[in-house]
Amino acid sequence: MKHADKELSIAFRSSSPRTKTYGIGSRTIRQYRREGSPIVYVDETYLHSSHTSYSWDDSLNKTLSSPVDKGPRAIIVHGGGKQGFVEKALLMFKSGRKTGDHHHEMNSGNFEKWIQEKLIPNLPPRTVMVTDNASYHNIEVNRAPTSNTKVGEMKQWLAERNISYPASALKPGLYELIKKHKSDNIEYRLDATCAAAGHSVIRLPPYDPDLNPSEMVWGTVKNWVGERNVTFKLDDTMRLAEEKFNSISAEGWAAYCNKVENREDQYFAWEMELKAHHRRERRVQKIRGAGRRPQ
Repeated sequence: MKHADKELSIAFRSSSPRTKTYGIGSRTIRQYRREGSPIVYVDETYLHSSHTSYSWDDSLNKTLSSPVDKGPRAIIVHGGGKQGFVEKALLMFKSGRKTGDHHHEMNSGNFEKWIQEKLIPNLPPRTVMVTDNASYHNIEVNRAPTSNTKVGEMKQWLAERNISYPASALKPGLYELIKKHKSDNIEYRLDATCAAAGHSVIRLPPYDPDLNPSEMVWGTVKNWVGERNVTFKLDDTMRLAEEKFNSISAEGWAAYCNKVENREDQYFAWEMELKAHHRRERRVQKIRGAGRRPQ
């Protein structure tokens, strides 16, 4: 392998999000953008009461050091895109304390409640929602049968998905069919909830937070809070965070989204180049193999 090709292969393996297939079925996020579909990124983060960027000097030149203990934290959930934050969608609540119906930590129930009550009512029609692979984003419905499932239920699962099977098929054969088609028939509760409201869901490739502009938004908010947090009280920290959220404009969000799109383009180009490299390698191997055939 040439040095340049070796570098390309390493770069691709370490950072490629497989952007060509990053989407729903055959429709990728790039296609949705070309079609003009509204795209909203959804994400969660947290903020400790002790969050600070550096030690502070007050008017008496006394250094204010953050507490050794991180202190209580707030869970933050929001959504946004090139149009800015989704109006009225911000959710902040204290971790480990009951706050209305949202309590303790973020989980599938709290997340779905936020989706239904704060996000979906404020989305434009036919929005494409982009989220990561947090476990509570991926709660399955109508899960595929297991090897312990009754034969009748296996047949029902296959029939509902128009997957044919021999009338004489026994349990082992039915289960092999289920395993073959399982990955193409995963249904998520989040997707069903959004589809009922006319929206779609795209999941980011695993371990690629650099494709989520929300990460840059969180960084901006946390840096701003850290520069101003002098009380280390959670209420004050949350107030500062909300103040900064309210100041981030659609232009600011668009700049973050543009950075992500540039990364997607770069990854996509790497993917296409690496695939071309693999095609070249296969041709070379084929030619070499033909040359070694006995005359």
